Amino acid sequence: MSAALERRDAARMPPSDVPASLVVRELISRGKPPSVVIDFPMFDDAGKPIAKVRIRLLTDSEQTMALANARAEVARLVKDASRDLPWRPEEMEHNTRATEILAVACRLVRYRCEAHPVVAGYYPHACPTCGEAMTEYVDDKNLDPPFFDHGVLEARRYFRNVELGTLWNAYASLQDKSHPNLYDMSEAEMRAWIDVIARGTRDLPFSYFSRGQLEILTTYCAESLVALERQQSGQDPTSSSPSES
Repeated sequence: MSAALERRDAARMPPSDVPASLVVRELISRGKPPSVVIDFPMFDDAGKPIAKVRIRLLTDSEQTMALANARAEVARLVKDASRDLPWRPEEMEHNTRATEILAVACRLVRYRCEAHPVVAGYYPHACPTCGEAMTEYVDDKNLDPPFFDHGVLEARRYFRNVELGTLWNAYASLQDKSHPNLYDMSEAEMRAWIDVIARGTRDLPFSYFSRGQLEILTTYCAESLVALERQQSGQDPTSSSPSES
């Protein structure tokens, strides 16, 4: 096995140098949501990106709200349509939900020159005064400004499908990396995680967990065990058994 593959597999295994209870606490708290910074897919006259955008994952409640808003918007469009719609309602719901998510997920990254704070912008170009690259900064008034100041309305009205599509692809990629599927893990990896979770929960009183966290934890362990049993019997780990249908 190459060194690269060994590093990749090691990254999937639970950490071995910290107590299991701390691993469990990290799993259920997650801290700051995962994010990625990309160039906004629009360029100035010099061919440089106009801004850097930080895309963060939405919480479950934010995703639920985005879906509810999308369904309400599609229902309004279908009701008010005086002619045939260009897309089927389910396609419209998918696109509308994606835009709703991006309006919340996309945050504006701001930069300025440390030596010349008056020189600021939305991309780490070189300071015209000293030539040094500008660095990211936040202020006390607006720690996490939205990229779309006016939310969904601005995203729909002023940006093209190609730009929104690029942002959505970045969001989907971040989601895949942050929430790997069970069938992407080997039997040894799943057993290692189940063992850590089992040991970690023994070290923590159940009163430490909220009901929602306990439900997530139980579901994860149950799905992992089912996937292991299917792997051992040669079945597709993601298939449904007759008893589950």
